[in-house]
Amino acid sequence: MLRSVFTKALWDQRRAYLGWLIGLAGTTIMYAAFYPMTNTPAMADAMAAYPQALLEAFGWSDIISPEGYLDSTVFTMLGPVLLIIFAIAAGSAAIAGDEEAGTLELLIAHPVNRTSVLLQRAAALTVALFGLGAAVWASLVAIAGPAKLDIAAGKLAAASFHLVLLARVYC
Repeated sequence: MLRSVFTKALWDQRRAYLGWLIGLAGTTIMYAAFYPMTNTPAMADAMAAYPQALLEAFGWSDIISPEGYLDSTVFTMLGPVLLIIFAIAAGSAAIAGDEEAGTLELLIAHPVNRTSVLLQRAAALTVALFGLGAAVWASLVAIAGPAKLDIAAGKLAAASFHLVLLARVYC
């Protein structure tokens, strides 16, 4: 039997969290694996032909470097969108999901403070977000060698942590 709202919240959503973890890690690996195709002289020439304002608008001003490529794909475009979608969906389901399923009354009927329920659910969501951020980091560290991404693991960890903090604001 699970003894806290925190562990029950994590246990009840384990399949959804695992699906998000696998999907986010796979998407991160897929995008990072395409870096060698952008690090070519032909791509550099093509980027030089674009107007500077267009490159800045899309965040492509430094897409040839590993940092610029990951910034424009994983850390500016794809990562924030996916993590914010997860945070909003999981955050709204934290309380509204039990209300819709008809189990919130059963939980609140136990001798547990309502504020404690809210804080423990928020903590469970934060742990899930940190798990997803760790998946992004681990995926990038794993693919860094084959994709020729010469970026320190600490810098990747800092950028992944930034994604987690950004998504946490939205839940």
